[in-house]
Amino acid sequence: MKRGIKFNAIFILQSLQDDERHTGSEIAQQIKYACLQRGIESMDELINVNDRTTFFEVINNITDSIAHGVKPYLHFEMHGTSSGGLCLSSGQTISWEELKEPLRKMNVACKNNLYVSLATCHGANFLDMYKGEIDKPCPFFGYIGASTKVDAFDFEVSFTSFFHAMLTKDSIANGIKSLLESLPDNRANYIFLDCEIYHKELMKNWEKEYGSLEGKTRYSKYLFQRAKKEYAHVGKSNRQMRRELDRMVFSGYTDDYLAQCKRIFLHETNG
Repeated sequence: MKRGIKFNAIFILQSLQDDERHTGSEIAQQIKYACLQRGIESMDELINVNDRTTFFEVINNITDSIAHGVKPYLHFEMHGTSSGGLCLSSGQTISWEELKEPLRKMNVACKNNLYVSLATCHGANFLDMYKGEIDKPCPFFGYIGASTKVDAFDFEVSFTSFFHAMLTKDSIANGIKSLLESLPDNRANYIFLDCEIYHKELMKNWEKEYGSLEGKTRYSKYLFQRAKKEYAHVGKSNRQMRRELDRMVFSGYTDDYLAQCKRIFLHETNG
């Protein structure tokens, strides 16, 4: 992926126990060093988040800062689970579902320029929460995460290599290359996706899930549940909404509809 650096602040959100190695702090030092090598001001912003309240306050504050010229990169240094999401040092958790809209809001604010990386075990499960939402803006431009359980040392080695190469060579592609080469046989099974590749993957899964008659019934029910939450204020009854959604779904998805969904997903329209 050939793209220069489009951000000016790397926010490292760290939530680790006192007796653990604070890998986020080590990576922040590497970022300082890489910026010094390039002769630019350091981009690192290390933030310790211990509980849910602080976590979401930090996310909202970063989003608000975009209006003042900040172009954020988000990096998470905390524990993760195979299904639940993020684990904070307080013992509280944040599900992937809860993280979805705050990140989407941030990416919309920075005009589809948000990179997100997760030094968390099973961080690739982060991607599963968007499977049905082909008609909403993607929550990131680029994503990096591990699909398996990874130890802290491997994460530190990998992301130290990634940030150093990316910053000194002004290239996301070089950073990804260094990340993948940092461990023997890519044993962390790192995944990198940009929003265009992610859209293609989502559409493959979407066609399998919702292309059949039974699938269309499920998709209509899914859209109906969303509509009840998101459009309750428009004054339509549940019966009206369900009838309109069934008509749209069972009459077939037109090329125009899917093309419009793609434009929205890739932030190519205000719709």
